[in-house]
Formats: sequence, C-alpha cells, structure tokens
Amino acid sequence: MTHFIKLFTTSPVKTDQILKYIPMKKKSINAKRIQQQLDMIFNILALVFDPLYQALLDSLQPYKDACEELQTKAESLRAKLAIYRKLLKSLAEAKKEARVILAQAAFPIMSLTRSYCLKNGLNDEASQLDFTLAQLKNMPFSVLISKMQIAIPIVQSLLGNLTAYDITAPMVTQWNDKLQNLINLMSDPHNAIQQRKAMGKTIMAETSALLKFFNEQPCTLVAKFIDSNPEYYISFQNIKRIGTGNIHHTRLLAHCQTELGAPVFGITVTVDQYTDPVTQKTYAAASAATDANGDAEVKGFFAANRTVTLSGPNIETTAFPALDFQRGKTTAHSFTVRPSFENLPAPQQQETTENA
Repeated sequence: MTHFIKLFTTSPVKTDQILKYIPMKKKSINAKRIQQQLDMIFNILALVFDPLYQALLDSLQPYKDACEELQTKAESLRAKLAIYRKLLKSLAEAKKEARVILAQAAFPIMSLTRSYCLKNGLNDEASQLDFTLAQLKNMPFSVLISKMQIAIPIVQSLLGNLTAYDITAPMVTQWNDKLQNLINLMSDPHNAIQQRKAMGKTIMAETSALLKFFNEQPCTLVAKFIDSNPEYYISFQNIKRIGTGNIHHTRLLAHCQTELGAPVFGITVTVDQYTDPVTQKTYAAASAATDANGDAEVKGFFAANRTVTLSGPNIETTAFPALDFQRGKTTAHSFTVRPSFENLPAPQQQETTENA
C-alpha cells in the first residue's frame, strides 16, 4: 500500500488550496518469504520428531535440546505472523470501507452538480464531475483523493446556485469529512498502523534470530549422523533448501504416496542425471525431500526426457519412466512407492511336539 504525508489542509476546502501529498516508500515485511522460511523449519521439525527417528534424537542430547528450542521459537514466530496479517487485513478493509462511503456520499452531489454545469455551459467543470458510482468505488485511493480535491471546490463555488438541486452546505461538509477520513487512514499514525509496524519489527528480529539459531545449532549438530544414518542426514539437508517459487525454472512437483494413498514423508525425489544423446553433454541430477504431505519440489535442472528415482528409509528405491520436462514449465506428477521389507525380522519357526 502507498502512504502519504499531508503538507497542508483547509476546512472547508477552497478552490485555491488543494491537499498535496508526497508518496512515501512502502515499508513492510516480506511475509511470503518469512512464511517460506517457517515452512522449511516446520518441515525440518516434522523430520526431527518423527517417531521413526526417536532413538536417534535421544542419542544426542544437545541436538534434542536444540530442536526443542527451535520448535518453541518457530511456534512463537508463527503466532506473531498470524497477528501481523490480521492487522494488515483490518487496515486494508478499513480503507476499502472508507472509499465506498466517500464514493456514495460524493456521487449524487457530483451528478446533480454536473447536470447544472451542463445546463449552464460550464463544460470544464462538468468534465471534472463525470464519474459513475462504480468508477468511484473502485478507483485507486490516491486517484480518488485527487478527484475529490478537485470536485469539492467546484461544488462549493456553485452552492448558491444549487438550492433547487437540493444540495446544501452541510451535505458538502459531510462529503469533505468523509474525504478527510480516507486521507487520515492513508497518512496518519493510527493505532493499527503503529501496531503493525511494531509487530513487523519484532517479526524481522525474531526471524533473523530463528535462522541464526537454526544454522548454528541443529544444522551443525546434525553432522553427527552423517555416517551412522546418512539417509536421515540427506533428508535434513534436502528439506533445508528453501524454494524461491521462481516459475521460470523447470520444476517437478512430485506427490509421493503409498499404495493405500497415504503420503510418504522424508524420502528423496531425484530427477536423474541426463546425457544429451546429440551433444553428449551430461547434466547433473537434482533432488528434494518430501514434506509431511508427501510433496516435494525439484527444480533448477535441464529440461529433457528424464527419469525420476525415489529413495529413502523404509521404501523400495524405484526408478520411474522418463517424464517429458519442458523448459521453464512445471510438471506435476504422482508417484506410488512400495514399502521395503529388508528390515523385517525373519519369521520364527514354531517347534512342534509329536505325540508319543
């Protein structure tokens, strides 16, 4: 949204004294980016606190403590971000409501005055009043304010001639008051704006502290498992990557599920290495890990007919037939995986007793 600084005002508005504004640079947090970072953190936490890895988590107390603290910090930040969005939404709704109220007050006065102007050859003045109610209701805030600043002085200058049109000075005063209300919402430090700005500063500080703690503690401590549990370590590193959402990249949006339709978390989706049969140039593989919904985004790879391999704990590593990836486009595909039975205990033989 655009904010404005009010340089001077008059009440009532006079023809030679119009409100002037200087646009201020928008200052707000990048809520979408922060949400991406939070989503990544919570995907990491889903991996960390998966019951499948409880023994691994308990094996290194500093790592467990760091992850529990990370969870507390992340939940606190998520709550503040929700409050920030509510404040932002309430301010936007207040401005929209003020615009509608102003338009509804202005339209009949402008329309009737325009009729008088056309009847009396005041064509220039009439052109400044020529708007439909729908146009006024949907006009950008700054444009609507500018139009009202022109229209109100025109009507005021003609008030003595508008008695027959049932336009009175109190009506114009109320019109001007509604204009001032919208101007105040655009410029004055109202409580909602102040709360939003204060909350934004807090969110920025907590986001920075959260990511710093994440990088200095869980991300360093997880190295403990690089040899003892490489699949876990790789899943952690894959989830840590935050997608940019750049639609110009060739992407695979993979959904991974069991044969019963249940989402599969923490497995690796790999667009396999590819060698161009014409140029013989080899392009590297690209991977990502599935989140709690069984979804993974793989991107930044060379577009071609490329196979996809799914691997990870407790599933069969499976190479799927090649998909036709188009440059700069997104391919969505569902994959069904099968459980691995390698770690199941061997069936026990039952001893039988023969009757004598």
